[in-house]
Amino acid sequence: MLSEHFKEMSYPIVPVASITAVHKESIIVPNRSQRSDIERLWCQALERNPALFNDRVLSIIDIEGLSNDAISPHLILHTCFVEYKTVMAAKDIPALNAIISPIGVSGITICSD
Repeated sequence: MLSEHFKEMSYPIVPVASITAVHKESIIVPNRSQRSDIERLWCQALERNPALFNDRVLSIIDIEGLSNDAISPHLILHTCFVEYKTVMAAKDIPALNAIISPIGVSGITICSD
């Protein structure tokens, strides 16, 4: 039963008074070799799926207000946009994968109905 599955799972809930997002121009700039790899991987992906398109993806650069001891009542998220093809290629380029952290909003609603 689905509800039994969720009883076994635990998710941290972070009570935060406020969150501010500070957007910066992209500071993630691949070097020449990485750009070449990104283009090669993007071309391969387009061959497999011509419907792909390159758009911007929001990525976290840093989060202020988090520490090992406590969470501040105010978090500041530093973000930038990264091209989708760079995010996609980062799975195969460790140096990029280490610095790209795409974020999104999703959720699940479970009710008794």
